[in-house]
Amino acid sequence: MFKKILVPIDDSKAANLALAKAIKLCQNYKAKLRIVHAIDYISQSTGIEGVDPETFREELKKSAQTMLLKAQKKAAKQNIKAQIELIESYKLADRIDQLILKSVKNWHPSLVVVGMHKKEGLSKLLFGSHSEKIIDAISAPILLIKHNPPAK
Repeated sequence: MFKKILVPIDDSKAANLALAKAIKLCQNYKAKLRIVHAIDYISQSTGIEGVDPETFREELKKSAQTMLLKAQKKAAKQNIKAQIELIESYKLADRIDQLILKSVKNWHPSLVVVGMHKKEGLSKLLFGSHSEKIIDAISAPILLIKHNPPAK
């Protein structure tokens, strides 16, 4: 049924749950897995005083690469050979949702698995307000994985 599964991730619990579900689905359907993360350097570095922008970008990239490699290793432990993709933008006009959509459109997955923070509703999916735009623009089926944090 599903031949190619794409999961966008960040460092949230919701993303970890989405990744775990995507790995399981890949096992069940013998599907290919692509794990993606997008960095918008312009919005990430705006308004930070006293920090060298180049050092900040290098640290963001290093952190993102580490996160993607960790996710790839998690898949490998379940005998899934995952492709990883770090999408980087230095353009003011680019947004996270647009960067993820480019990956989706280029790879043509048969399923996109997205983590969702339940307490914050649909508008605060894995990538905040970007997720609604991603969901609206994707023609492939989308599986939303809810994260229900314990009540305080």
